[in-house]
Amino acid sequence: MTQLYKNISMRTFLVVWFGQLISLTGSKLTNFALGVWVYQNTGSVTQFALIFIFISFPLIRPLAKVLIKRLGKTFARGLMFILLGLSSIIVTMAAYKYPRLRRLEDELPDAI
Repeated sequence: MTQLYKNISMRTFLVVWFGQLISLTGSKLTNFALGVWVYQNTGSVTQFALIFIFISFPLIRPLAKVLIKRLGKTFARGLMFILLGLSSIIVTMAAYKYPRLRRLEDELPDAI
């Protein structure tokens, strides 16, 4: 019975692991393509670098864990929602200031 359990457990682990591998690969390729797209459309190395800085924010996770333990989960969650709201407002303001951002669907391929 334990041998059967080990085989099923390993198979389940490998399925989940492979799914995560595919997901992570797709996310990283999308992040890289976003940076290339920004550079091709703007020609600005600064905006290209900013995209990669914001993409690398998950690397701040160890620091965030320490802050969450010190500040408390409820306060950290509230702070996260405030930052999320502010970023939504900033993106909305940028879309109104730069009309080209509103017309992105015209540039996307028809397959999407």
